[in-house]
Amino acid sequence: AKDPRWVFGSVIVNGSPDEVWARFQRVDTWPQLLTDIARMKVVDHRDAHWGIELETRTLGHGMLGYDVETSPSRVIKLSTDTLGVHALAYTRIHPGPQAGQSLVSYSLYLQLNGAPSLLISDKSLREKQDHMVAVTLADIGRGFGRPSDK
Repeated sequence: AKDPRWVFGSVIVNGSPDEVWARFQRVDTWPQLLTDIARMKVVDHRDAHWGIELETRTLGHGMLGYDVETSPSRVIKLSTDTLGVHALAYTRIHPGPQAGQSLVSYSLYLQLNGAPSLLISDKSLREKQDHMVAVTLADIGRGFGRPSDK
């Protein structure tokens, strides 16, 4: 059975996987691409690892610390388990259906424990997750252009 705490989506964009990856792996540029980021600060960067503090507009949870790992297989893993917020997100960049295109998939897991779980119902959390995935994919489509935009 599929875990209902995961939300998935994907978008096809203009740009080869290498071009899209080159932009995505620059974690420090995410606020220019992703509109749900209210505030972000890079606190550490060593090779493929980034430590960031991030606040999203959707959750409005204040700044939380996240670990970001970038992989040569064009996968980005973002995770936190802080102050009752357990989040895991994967962004994967695959070749698109045509040359010069990429398929970007995004999956987001959220679970609240302790005080945060008392403030947001499971239904409301799922609505926020769905919104975050939709906004992220729309931002990616806008940032790179979609094949239908030509």
